[in-house]
Amino acid sequence: MVSDKPAARNQRAAYQMNRKMLDDYKAAKGCADCGIIDYRVIQFHHEGVQPQRDVNGKRKSYTYMLRGSWFHLKSELDRLTPLCANCHLIRHYEEQNVAGD
Repeated sequence: MVSDKPAARNQRAAYQMNRKMLDDYKAAKGCADCGIIDYRVIQFHHEGVQPQRDVNGKRKSYTYMLRGSWFHLKSELDRLTPLCANCHLIRHYEEQNVAGD
């Protein structure tokens, strides 16, 4: 059940605003490998960058970060490489196979 409390409404509004800003950010960046700009397929690659962690040491998800401020989410995204889903899979495949040779 969705709460009608002001804090819950504000959190939902912040999430929706951050989600829109994230989609715009992904469309503006596009894939670093192939150049596609469809925000629906853009993911972020942690190339040599450790993901942010919460106070318990658990990796923060983007869904979790969307509930916070855009400033903190964008500062994390700026450290990452935007890739489309296909290029992201290829990048991981190549990293794993080069390391395995």
